[in-house]
Amino acid sequence: MVCFKIFMVKNNIIYIYIKMPTRKYSNYYRWGNTGAKYKFTPGDAQSEAKAKAKADKQGKAVHASGWKEPTLCASCKKKM
Repeated sequence: MVCFKIFMVKNNIIYIYIKMPTRKYSNYYRWGNTGAKYKFTPGDAQSEAKAKAKADKQGKAVHASGWKEPTLCASCKKKM
């Protein structure tokens, strides 16, 4: 999944839409901006794969609980 931002100005209000990915940091993975940190040992491919799998699993659980990616309203799409 690719992270992207769409900036939309409408009636002097800025709307920001962000797609939530699993992100890799120096020694941990995290789903989204505030998910749990799943640490791995740098250089250990097996440890890294397990950490990424746990972060991906958290993302799936969040989606299963009813969370959805923000979508653009019809009037915003027309301006793009």
